[in-house]
This record gives sequence, structure tokens and C-alpha cells, in this order.
Amino acid sequence: MTTAQTGETFTYYITFSETKLPLPWRWFTRKGFRHCNVWMACEGGTMNVNQSMYGINFYTWDAPTQDVINLAMKEGLFTKVLKVVRKQDLKYTNKCGTIIPTCVSLCQRITGVTFHAFTPYAYYKALLRTGAQEITMDSLMPKKPKIDDSALKEQRKQALDAELEAKTEKGRTEDLRRRQKMGRKSLLGTSGGELGVSE
Repeated sequence: MTTAQTGETFTYYITFSETKLPLPWRWFTRKGFRHCNVWMACEGGTMNVNQSMYGINFYTWDAPTQDVINLAMKEGLFTKVLKVVRKQDLKYTNKCGTIIPTCVSLCQRITGVTFHAFTPYAYYKALLRTGAQEITMDSLMPKKPKIDDSALKEQRKQALDAELEAKTEKGRTEDLRRRQKMGRKSLLGTSGGELGVSE
């Protein structure tokens, strides 16, 4: 275990999910925010600390935290995921939300970022207010590089211009041939008969 340096930061992922919660506890929670737990990196892998009504469970995966979260989000296990970055030198303070032993208080005690929040939804809103970043499937997926298609657009424009010019030239040539076939009348007059002989 290394000694924490001043200014060192730790990254946690707080996940919120729907779960079967018995009465009366269900009355105090919101749909989609019945439970929360914390995920963090540990020794090249990922650890999840999860407090239920029956005790605290620890789960580990031999994979990077972001990959584990990504896979779980694809499976639809979470309704919301927040990324919390905490400075090591942040002073821990006990708040009302850390007193009652719930999943919310456990997450607050592990991260060290504490609030007067008792329910998962109140905790979610408090984290957002303090700058936690919401993680979505779009933000986890690698972004496609932007392709510069200006050269392709210019090439298409030149091709369209060339096609239009070819059509115009073809029309002129056909008109000239038609006039040559008709002879003197066509060369002197117009179809309206204003400048020469009419047919």
C-alpha cells in the first residue's frame, strides 16, 4: 500500500439501480433509485462494495473498472452511474446521511464525500450538485474520428458542374445541327418569326 501524496485523487463509480425492496422501506425511495453501491479500482482489477439489508458484500473482477461498468450498463443493471473524483486530502466530515447504516451511508463513508442525504435519489442529486459526472453509454463508447469530407464535397461539385456543362454543350451542338439541316430559314429567323421569315 502506497502512502497518499498531497493532491492525489481517487475515482469512484456510484451506481443506482432498481431492486425489490420490502415495505415500509419502499415508501421512502423513488423508482429506479431503490439502491446504490460503489465501484473502485483495486490492484489492477475492480472491486464492488454492496450493502444490502442482509449485510455488506464484496465482489471483485480481474478487469479495469470502466470495462466492468460498461458491460453492466449494456446489461441494463443500472439506472444511473456517476463518476466521483475525490482528492485524498479532502477532510472527512460526518453528516446525517452517514449515521444510519444504509447503502447510501456506506457509499458516503467509502468515498469520503458526505451529505445530509438518506435516500439514493437525494444522494444522486447531491452528487450532481457537487460536480459528479454522469456516465452514459455514449460517453463510454469510443468516439469515431471525424472525417474531413471537404475534398469529397468539392470533387462532387466539380463533377456536377462538368456534367451540367456537358449537357449545355450537347444542347448547343444539337441546336446547331438542327439549324444546319433546316438551311437558310433557320439561320435567319426564329420560331416566332420576329427577325426573319416565318414558315
